[in-house]
Amino acid sequence: MRKVHAVADMKRAAIAHMETELAGDVDIVMATVAPNPVWDIYPIFRAVGFEAVREMYRRVVPVPLGREILEEMTRGTDDSDITAWGHNWCIMDFPVNKKKYPLLSCLIQVYVFEGNLVSSERVYMIGPDSIRAPVDKLGQDFFNLPGVTRY
Repeated sequence: MRKVHAVADMKRAAIAHMETELAGDVDIVMATVAPNPVWDIYPIFRAVGFEAVREMYRRVVPVPLGREILEEMTRGTDDSDITAWGHNWCIMDFPVNKKKYPLLSCLIQVYVFEGNLVSSERVYMIGPDSIRAPVDKLGQDFFNLPGVTRY
């Protein structure tokens, strides 16, 4: 039987996780992540396990354009035109309204929750410009780390 999470609790968990990505402190970010996370950043890589996800965040936080992106993402959690909530997940389809979410117009994002922690984050990047910056910031050696698979 599936455990059902309250939408309000999942929203709080998602926003807390988003906010920590701006802090620049990997320990703060990882405090919002479940013990056995899986991150899919398509079409770039998949990171499986706490250490692989931690290393990804060590290389990318704080997130560029953080405040502006956080504002769009936070607003998106309450926008039923782009966000759907399930029993322990949400999907945010920003390309549905590119004018309202210009900074995120190339992203579809899925969060899966384990209690008040994010256990999985799937980000689907649409368009060639959307993948260049993350690869540059991660470095080519990232793709050789344990738990990391390049798509």
